[in-house]
Amino acid sequence: MDRFCGVGAVGLGMASPYLIIGAYPQLVRFLPKPGAWMDTFKHLMGFVLLGTVVFLLSFIDWVLVVPTVAFLIALWGACWWIGRTPLTAPLSARLNAWGWAIAFAGVMGLLSFDWLESEMAARFERHLTREIATRLQSTPETKAVSSDHLLPWKPFSNATLTELTSEGRTVMVDFTADWCANCKFLERYVLNTPDVKQIVDANSVVPLIADHTKTPPEITAMLEALKSRGLPVLAIFPAGRPNQPIVFRELYTQQSLLNALKEAGPSKVAGPVNAAPKSTDQAKRLVMQPAQN
Repeated sequence: MDRFCGVGAVGLGMASPYLIIGAYPQLVRFLPKPGAWMDTFKHLMGFVLLGTVVFLLSFIDWVLVVPTVAFLIALWGACWWIGRTPLTAPLSARLNAWGWAIAFAGVMGLLSFDWLESEMAARFERHLTREIATRLQSTPETKAVSSDHLLPWKPFSNATLTELTSEGRTVMVDFTADWCANCKFLERYVLNTPDVKQIVDANSVVPLIADHTKTPPEITAMLEALKSRGLPVLAIFPAGRPNQPIVFRELYTQQSLLNALKEAGPSKVAGPVNAAPKSTDQAKRLVMQPAQN
């Protein structure tokens, strides 16, 4: 009820000048005379309306901001489609324009508030769980970033890689970013799949995720050490020989990943292992030095 009262008050306030002038016509003489200034004023009010849109977007859920903007752009396109048909055009042409515009806006609305909304919600949850897990790294128990993933991902860091490889564990590092479409495709259809999870669990492989969205220097340095410039990149550090990483660049298949995991072998929690990197420089030396027989 409060919302309806608020909207009604705004509407009444905007309509009040017309109501007052209608009741007291003599007030017309106080209105400014028409001229070129009206066109400039119209454009300025357009920016004010855009600012109002930004203000209203600040009150909706974060995951709905991008879908709402996408739908508004779709409505913009629909209005353009209708406006390009002149009012003097035949009725059939105008109805055809309205039909296509409504269909376009409807399809884009479904995509915006169905697929795009779910994608933004999943991205927000991934970011939130990664941030929580990163902050928990300094505690004795670090929770894995599982979320909607099938694999128990943990956030990557040189310290984490150091600890895991020193324990003799096979480590799989996925270098990804929110803006990398190929990364998302691989995560959904190759990495986070039942077959990969089966061998990861069976071999006690530890999956780490290196989020390069904001290009952190630590992850950038590791990519350079792996002689990789772009994304996606996947590196598997076999237990006992982390200086011989198996590296995938660009796209790869599920079968090639399964073969690489089998080649890397299971984790060796006990037993001697090669030194793991304790800093970015040591990480570079580790992955670039020749294997020792």
